[in-house]
Amino acid sequence: MKSRLVSIVALLQVCLIAPTTGLSQVDTLVDCFPLSVGNQWTYAFDHEKVLDTGGGFEVTTDTGRVQYTVLGKTDFPDSVVWEFRESRNLRHRVTLVGVTISDSLIADSTVFDLVELNTGRHQLFRQITDQGLLWSTVFPFMRDMSDTTQVYRYWNVDSSFKHMFLIRYPSPSPFVSYTFTVARDSGLVSLAALNAITFPGYERANHHLVAWTLTGIGNKPESVLPRMAVLKQNFPNPFNPKTIIQYELPIGTDVQVDVVNILGELVVRLVDQNMLPGHHQVQFDGHTLSSGTYLLVLKTRGRWAVRKMLLIR
Repeated sequence: MKSRLVSIVALLQVCLIAPTTGLSQVDTLVDCFPLSVGNQWTYAFDHEKVLDTGGGFEVTTDTGRVQYTVLGKTDFPDSVVWEFRESRNLRHRVTLVGVTISDSLIADSTVFDLVELNTGRHQLFRQITDQGLLWSTVFPFMRDMSDTTQVYRYWNVDSSFKHMFLIRYPSPSPFVSYTFTVARDSGLVSLAALNAITFPGYERANHHLVAWTLTGIGNKPESVLPRMAVLKQNFPNPFNPKTIIQYELPIGTDVQVDVVNILGELVVRLVDQNMLPGHHQVQFDGHTLSSGTYLLVLKTRGRWAVRKMLLIR
């Protein structure tokens, strides 16, 4: 464990870079955090804290899923306040010298406000001052603290329509950092955080987007909803190993999206919940599967739709 800690600190010394600066006018940038009532994001959550107690290492982990849903919107002259619901389903585990001393489930839901400024690049922030919250959420967006995490809605993207930026805390040392990746018309794709200096041990977080539903993107007009549920062809296809799956719903309904093999056996269930009407998409990662043809199946009340997908390794 000590060698692991030393290697992480050494890697951080090599990889730290200055925060990315962006353009100042929104119309020259891309909307990388689409906000609209009904939008929803689900993240795989992975947080680990290793504490050197002097008598051994105590390891605390929180792993599972966290979902964010935009519930409402309030307009002000200089800003917009978006009401979010955060729903967590995590496994909380504590071990000491490799022996489990606590193992429990966290299932809770809270509501918070995310403020969007109407000037410049539209900074996004939560009105909180508790640094501990930075390690229990995927959205640690803060404004007024000396070590604030600066996050904006509009960014200059690369050829993959993504933007990655790193933010370092100015104090107490440069060994506390956040690396964000955002994408055009998708939002926050991943968040990696590392605290390797403020206590005897280290703390890391690594969260990534696994599913998202967008009922609206920025100020773009929403297209007319279909008369029946539609499953679109995945893109890219053939794929290796990731692909995007899109479907449309005319009404709110229970939805299942499955990947099955050519024998009809279930490989993975990507969606299994009640969904709002609108346009939805989810990413499928087939890195554990062998090459071949797979079937993508959309099931709603009274309707099935099937598409073929080809995985080439």
